[in-house]
Amino acid sequence: MMRVVRRNTELGLILLAAVITGGAYVLASLGRTATLPADVVPFLGVVLALLGVAHVATRRLAPAADGMLLPLAALLNGIGYVFIARLDHDLAALQSLWTAVGVFAFVLTLLIVRRARDLERYRYTLALVGVALLMLPLVPGIGQNIHGNRIWVRVGGASFQPGELAKIVLAVLFASYLVDKQALLSQTRRFFGFMRPQLKLTHLGPILLP
Repeated sequence: MMRVVRRNTELGLILLAAVITGGAYVLASLGRTATLPADVVPFLGVVLALLGVAHVATRRLAPAADGMLLPLAALLNGIGYVFIARLDHDLAALQSLWTAVGVFAFVLTLLIVRRARDLERYRYTLALVGVALLMLPLVPGIGQNIHGNRIWVRVGGASFQPGELAKIVLAVLFASYLVDKQALLSQTRRFFGFMRPQLKLTHLGPILLP
């Protein structure tokens, strides 16, 4: 029953995120041209279709998942798209393509990783992969300096930021570490809660200073 409630809550929040995204898209168009965008209906249709696919995949493949994560991701992505569309329609079209790729990757991840805890055994491997991805732009020949930032990699005719992939990998690492050290962290929190009346800023000096 709880799983059904979570998924229904998720669906409602997804619809709310789509409405907010559509409203922001209309307001951005009104501010730029003082007219309603002609493609607002197809835009909302594409948004709802992509989010619908992600929601159905979550309902079927991960019914016990948190009901807040997908709507929050949808809202952040939608607001980001509106900001990009306000500046450059060509980049907005590219962003919509990446959104579709992201939904496809999300569904593929749910199909492959049926239990998130299975990733715990690979956390140190993921740590090495994350560090390697962060260092990749420094490799001569493939690292690119674009707009003064050396965070890009060019492979063939495609450029991308490996740091974006590193964020995902390192998030899995840190989540696994926090779960593994949950008991120790809770004891530390209780210790500092007990010591808070006696703690002064000078007591934290050896911790804050290198």
